[in-house]
Amino acid sequence: MTCIEQVPFPGPWRQSGACVVVATEVFFPGRGHSVEPAKAVCRVCPVMAECRDYALGISDLKGIWGGLAEEERQRLRRQRDGAVAPSPPPPAPPATRPRRRRRGPLYRALVELSASPERWARVAWYPGIHTAGGMAARLRAGMVAAPKGPWQFEARADDGGSGLWARYVPARGDEGSTEIAS
Repeated sequence: MTCIEQVPFPGPWRQSGACVVVATEVFFPGRGHSVEPAKAVCRVCPVMAECRDYALGISDLKGIWGGLAEEERQRLRRQRDGAVAPSPPPPAPPATRPRRRRRGPLYRALVELSASPERWARVAWYPGIHTAGGMAARLRAGMVAAPKGPWQFEARADDGGSGLWARYVPARGDEGSTEIAS
C-alpha cells in the first residue's frame, strides 16, 4: 500500500481539468452510487489523457481519475504489464427490427368517434381530477398520437375523476372522409 506522502502531486495540467469546478465527492462515490456523473465530467475534460496517465502510475489511488474507476485502472495496468490478455470487446447488440407503434384504446376510441362527426364523447376516464386536462393538452400539442383531422379535446370533472372528451369537426364537405394516420 502506498503512503499518502509517497503519492506525487498531479502536475500543472490539473488546474485545467474540468473537475476543478465540480464537488470532489462526485469523483469518490460510495458503494452502490453511480460513477457515471464523474465519468461524464471526464469525457469533456481537456486534460483527461494526462489525468489518466497520472492515475495509472499510482496503484493505490482511489476514485475516478481520467475517466476510469479503480477496477478499470487495475485492468489496464495488468494488460499493459502483459499479465492478462486484453479482454475481447463486448458483443454487438442484436439487430432489432423497428418497432411498430401499437395503438392503444384511446386511439381506437378516437377512430370510432371520427365516424360520428360533430359528436362529443368521453373517450377516456382518469381517477385524478386534473389528469384528463393534461392528456387533452398533450393531444392538442401532437405529443400523443391521434387520428389525423380537426379534433377538439377537453377535460370535464366526471365520476370523482376526470373524463377526456373529444369531438371530430371536419371542414364542410369533408364528412365521411376520415384519414387515419398510421
